[in-house]
Amino acid sequence: MFGTARAEVEGLVVNPPRVSPPSPSAGTGLSVSHWSVVKFVSKDGEGKNIPTREGNSKFGWRHFSGPHNIHDPKVIKIVTSERPEEKEGARRVYGGVLTNRLGAILARIKVIAQYSYKTADGDYELADHSHKIGTITAYCERVPRNKCPDAVNET
Repeated sequence: MFGTARAEVEGLVVNPPRVSPPSPSAGTGLSVSHWSVVKFVSKDGEGKNIPTREGNSKFGWRHFSGPHNIHDPKVIKIVTSERPEEKEGARRVYGGVLTNRLGAILARIKVIAQYSYKTADGDYELADHSHKIGTITAYCERVPRNKCPDAVNET
């Protein structure tokens, strides 16, 4: 379905129709002071800095870049540049749509960020409480295994 979209990518459109994303869960009880490496920081539509940390297999860059096929940091930066679609406490959900030149939707992208020094379940916490966890995950909806098409990385 997405195989021919590679050369037709036009760009990302933010704030698609709302769909409830899955809630990430950890259950490891680890401190994330090892998350000190920040891949990049983007600002959302409210002027808040949303970091994307190196992370691990549960959260951050290492969590979503492999399984969800998002390798271009500009994707996260573009999607989180607008106001979040949903806010619940420190959790923010951002959405974007990848379209081709004809306006056909190729992918619906969700980015979930935690604007706090710890995750909502308390399983992960930053050593410096003035910093934010940031991007927890990013994925594409309505595709097998939430894996984004390659076209997403050609924004």
